[in-house]
Formats: sequence, structure tokens, C-alpha cells
Amino acid sequence: MRSTSLLLIAVALALVLPIASLFFGSSCGGGCGGCGGYGRKKRSVEELEEYRFEADHNDKLCNNPELKRFIDKNMVTNPLASKTNLVTGLQQEGDRFFVVCTTGDSAYSAPRSSVFCSSTAHNHTCYVLGF
Repeated sequence: MRSTSLLLIAVALALVLPIASLFFGSSCGGGCGGCGGYGRKKRSVEELEEYRFEADHNDKLCNNPELKRFIDKNMVTNPLASKTNLVTGLQQEGDRFFVVCTTGDSAYSAPRSSVFCSSTAHNHTCYVLGF
């Protein structure tokens, strides 16, 4: 189980860091269609109950309006404090997310079935990927 968690973190890092576009390309964006045409992954009812945030796939930068509002509410003037606010808030809810806040351009890709969101404020962008 621990190796699976480490693998998920490593994959998420590779997808978020700007260098990832050199290896994977960034033309597909956040997983909202157009790249492979695979449908949404079906989940069992029990698995759906575990997720507080559910994807709707309408926004190429964020597939969950509630998560977008949460990110916007918790972003402050510097990336480190924004990340800390987001991680603390998400941990209190019991949700499992990978959070990165950075200045400059970044590229990421997320599976269509995952929850993902990014928001920019105060000269930095925060990326939140559910796992």
C-alpha cells in the first residue's frame, strides 16, 4: 500500500511540474475529452459515497465548482501559505488530495475520472489533484 501511495505522489509530481510537458505534451490539458475519447470510469455506489468532490468535466482547468470555491477561499498572498491552507482544510475534511502552489507556468494532466482543479490569484497558481 505504501509503494502505491508513493507511486501516486511521484506520478502527480511528474504531471504537475512544468518539465512534464517535454515528456508527455500538454495538448490534452486537464482530461476533459479530446485525447483518446475514453468515457468516464464507472464507479460502484460505495465508491461514490467516499468522494466528497465529484467531477462534472465542463471546465478544462477545474472539474468541480465546490473545489474551485474552496481553493479561491484559501489562497493568500504567497504560494507556501496558500498550499498550507489548502492541505490543512482538505485534511480536516478527510479528503486525499495532492496540492501544489507555484509561480510561473505549469502543465499537468489528470485522469478523466479524477477530481482536479487549479486557480490563480496573488501572482501564483494552486493545483489540486484528487487521489
